[in-house]
Amino acid sequence: MIAVSNSSLGVSLRRLLLILLPCFLLLLAIRPLSVPDEGRYPEIAREMLMSGDYITPRINGLVFLDKPALYYWLEALSFKLFDVSIWSIRLMPALFGVLGVVMVFITAWQLFSRRAAWWSAAALASNPLYFLSSQYADMNIEIAVLVTAALCLFLLARREAVGGVQRRYLFWLAWIAIGFGVLTKGLIGLAFPAMVVGVWVLAGWRWRELPRWYFISGLCIVLAVCLPWFMAVQKQNPEFLHYFFVYQQFERFSGTGFNNEFPFWFYLPVILVGSLPWTFLLPKAIYNQLRCAWGKSSLQDADSRQLILLWPILILIFFSIPASKIVGYIVPVLPPLALLIGEYLDRRQTLAEHRADGSLLLRITRYFPLISAVMIVSILLAASKIDHTGIRPLALELKDRMQPGDEIISYHNYYQDLPLYLQTEKPLVVVDNWHDTEIMKEDNWRREFYLGLQNQPSAEAWLIDESAFAIRLQQPLRTYVMTGARNEPLLEKKYGLKTLARTQSHVLMTAAH
Repeated sequence: MIAVSNSSLGVSLRRLLLILLPCFLLLLAIRPLSVPDEGRYPEIAREMLMSGDYITPRINGLVFLDKPALYYWLEALSFKLFDVSIWSIRLMPALFGVLGVVMVFITAWQLFSRRAAWWSAAALASNPLYFLSSQYADMNIEIAVLVTAALCLFLLARREAVGGVQRRYLFWLAWIAIGFGVLTKGLIGLAFPAMVVGVWVLAGWRWRELPRWYFISGLCIVLAVCLPWFMAVQKQNPEFLHYFFVYQQFERFSGTGFNNEFPFWFYLPVILVGSLPWTFLLPKAIYNQLRCAWGKSSLQDADSRQLILLWPILILIFFSIPASKIVGYIVPVLPPLALLIGEYLDRRQTLAEHRADGSLLLRITRYFPLISAVMIVSILLAASKIDHTGIRPLALELKDRMQPGDEIISYHNYYQDLPLYLQTEKPLVVVDNWHDTEIMKEDNWRREFYLGLQNQPSAEAWLIDESAFAIRLQQPLRTYVMTGARNEPLLEKKYGLKTLARTQSHVLMTAAH
């Protein structure tokens, strides 16, 4: 029974949160925003908050239907409570990171032991890849935690008496987590739990259990969570269903015309390097779990262990298939690996106690969280010295100069984080060749804006070409132009712009009126 009210578990959870919250929240603002994701997705949330339209996501005034709305809603809530800042931009991912550790802690407590729970929580919270994902403002940590919640709640629900109230509530919570997963990143919110549990059912021929999982009420819960937004956004944007489900969910998975193409084995070294120093425990932890899952464990205990083993393997295979790969996608495999490590260390510690001798492995492992913490802080400190776009100083310079009515133009580039730094109230004017047929061959902001322009002709007011740019510069408005340093000589010579500030890669210019 997942009795959080139980005094021992309740006290331990409070202690865990007192440790986790400062660790996950204190370093959020230590580094500049990383683009494109930390500019794009928070900016969509900010535009939702400004417009009051929480149905249709927009970026720079253009409809953006690539992802569902839950992430944007949570970011908008953070902005509403704490205003827009680097810290508030990363707050929700960090809280999800904490939630993921809490779910692993409770699950290990119920399935294995108190000590296994603490080891599992330590292994996950100090996993560099997991922790750093929680410090990054995109949807990867959210979907990882929601998939984790769904599968952990499923494991916990199965331990309850058939027909019991606790069992029903836990299954319903699992279905709610699935619904939120779909509302965060689409079909994988349902596909991952269904894939893991489905293969587990087939492998163990567990068909008789299916009627006890509250499928009808559970699917109704998923629909109740997801359907209102899907219906509302489809009503406002008739192209949504085809674009989101066919293009984004299926064509991107099977296609090769997208960025970040890597070989099939790409994620294996990502996991091994990203999980240091816990990586050294993985072979023995997996072997230990294999031996227990098909050994002399009780039937229910063996079932749970088999599912925990299938969980990371199937998700790793799933993400290894498409050519396009992003490091953050693989985060959902880390919570089950932490469960394996936690249970293995608990078993080793128990064995050492029975033998009344120490264990070199255990003595070394006690320092793993500290080693991980040093690695994580070092990475964050190094990242704090890097401005991934180089425009932060220019953006701050521009913010000091800006007056109401000034026009901001981005010349042959779109700086995803610029609207966040400037807190602009209208779309940036972006100069580019919007009739270029080669745009669709690229997987970047130009393609996103091009697609948006096809369905929103009014965007021609701020997505302009070179000739319209020349006309804009003749207007009496004070105009600022942000562009790459390579364009500076051309803009000086052809349009008479003067430079106000520059970095190594970019310049801030203005029209001399």
